[in-house]
Amino acid sequence: MSLLLLQDLRMDDVNFYQTVDPKVAKLFHIDSEVKRPALVLIKKEDEKLSYFADKFDKSGIAEFVFANKLTLVVTFTRENAPSIFESEIKKQLLLFATSTDSKKVLHELVNL
Repeated sequence: MSLLLLQDLRMDDVNFYQTVDPKVAKLFHIDSEVKRPALVLIKKEDEKLSYFADKFDKSGIAEFVFANKLTLVVTFTRENAPSIFESEIKKQLLLFATSTDSKKVLHELVNL
């Protein structure tokens, strides 16, 4: 897999990096014995890493990134509305509440 393939996906909101350094791979919990290449999506939430386990081609990688790049819980804003409603994720749960109420409901949903 090359960075050229990843850059060709034209995802302005996703940064791609490549390494051959085993120490760097270990930081992202990639086993040194794992089949190469390996693709890991790093997120800013509890589930920080998503591992790609499909065929390394443009459509497979694009599908993986689109399905995994959003955090599981997103605060709705005008800026992120397109990424929510144009997402490849077909089933979504939308909760419209004040920030105070949403914290209570989210806590209850997580503990189901």
